[in-house]
Amino acid sequence: MALRLKAFAIWLVLPYLFYEAVVPGILSLSNRAVTLAPQSRLRNLAIALATCASQAAFGTVIIWVLPIRRAWVGIISGVILAAAGVTLWAWLEVSSFGGFEENVDITVTAALFMLPSCLAGAYVGFLRSRDHQSART
Repeated sequence: MALRLKAFAIWLVLPYLFYEAVVPGILSLSNRAVTLAPQSRLRNLAIALATCASQAAFGTVIIWVLPIRRAWVGIISGVILAAAGVTLWAWLEVSSFGGFEENVDITVTAALFMLPSCLAGAYVGFLRSRDHQSART
């Protein structure tokens, strides 16, 4: 059970911290000063946290249901689940909120979440394979 919570925490924290570290850095690299209203910033943080939490919850549950015995199978499964989770999230957002400007924002956010989510998914898949191996011995 402790390993499942660790896997959930990794899958939640890694993409969220990446989003928090990279997005302000990208905005500061541009020559234009981008100012967001505090309410808008808090809303974006809440949406990012909800996105990371939902992906972490579903991904961890699905990974732990699968009978993963080998590390490479767990890593590949985690990457596939993470990529599918980000893609599904982006598809749901695009279908819910219409308009070109919103769709571009959703696509960029999904691209920013893809790498850290896949890394977290790979690590969680690796942890699952180790958990399965320790349960057999």
